[in-house]
Amino acid sequence: AARWGVRFLRRQYELLAGLAAVEDSVLIANPGVLAAMPVHETQGTPLISLILQPWLIPSAVSPPVMPGMGWLQRAPAVLWRMVWGSIDLGAGLLVGGELNRLRKSLELKPVRRLSQNWLSTQLVLGLFPEWFGPLRTDWPPRIQLTGFPRPAAGAGEELPPALLDFCRAGAAPVVFTFGTGMAQPGRQFRAALDACRLGGLRGIFLTKYPEQLPAPLPTSVLHLDFAPFRLLFPHCAAVVHHGGIGTATAAMAAGVPQLVCPVCFDQEDNGHRLRVLGVGDWLPARRQNGKTLSETLQTLMSPAVKTRCQEVARMLAADPDGLALAADAVERHAAAPRE
Repeated sequence: AARWGVRFLRRQYELLAGLAAVEDSVLIANPGVLAAMPVHETQGTPLISLILQPWLIPSAVSPPVMPGMGWLQRAPAVLWRMVWGSIDLGAGLLVGGELNRLRKSLELKPVRRLSQNWLSTQLVLGLFPEWFGPLRTDWPPRIQLTGFPRPAAGAGEELPPALLDFCRAGAAPVVFTFGTGMAQPGRQFRAALDACRLGGLRGIFLTKYPEQLPAPLPTSVLHLDFAPFRLLFPHCAAVVHHGGIGTATAAMAAGVPQLVCPVCFDQEDNGHRLRVLGVGDWLPARRQNGKTLSETLQTLMSPAVKTRCQEVARMLAADPDGLALAADAVERHAAAPRE
């Protein structure tokens, strides 16, 4: 339960309440910030839920892919309603006690299910386009989709010369990156090196944990602590990553194939959506070995997939900036009269 920040709910409430006390404040919070709803209820501060990926919005009609529950994907809606009810009940058992103690101290009614404290009852902003996460009939009607945020380009921003030279020194490399929060990606990078050897691929391994890398690395593989995806990915043949929505969006914007090796949370669902779009694929943990990585990458680097990646990149480029649209929606909501 501590992992959910339950111990810090009261402190979280106090911090948010202090910020919300400023006149004309608007609370913009991820659903996991459980103290946001009590602040909204006690102080009347407008609350907007911010969703970065479709996985966070439950649906029984077209459910997101849940880790380890792929076998349920084609189950009827009635079964999925039971699944969501069970998840809601379990989450309530995990954090409900502390949340309701906080609510009682604020003279608020208890919540029986965590879903009652999950999304704003006023406005929910989904920072993804409908072609990536189509609106579902059982999603709350207050959801607005803005599209993916577009990172601002820095003036004169470019790749370091040594990295650019490596990218141009032979066949376009494949980038392997498994997320900044992945402190022990040793198994994944060993599989990545095997895939490079089997497929005759050049590679770029991105991690701030060099002790997790197989040693020594051949000269055809470069290790970096960091590289800006927006600048790096256009020089690469493919991207292998954990399935974070930011990395997936950057690869789509660059028009390169991507292979997702999910670990938890929304990553499997993001990989499934990339597969449906035709710009990538995903592998469960049991299949994340050098041979399968190599074979899957060869398929993804085919002319047909590359063409589809370029099509989706043009779709994304044609979309308005999701962050700008979200900011406009926040301003409209803040200016709207309150009941």
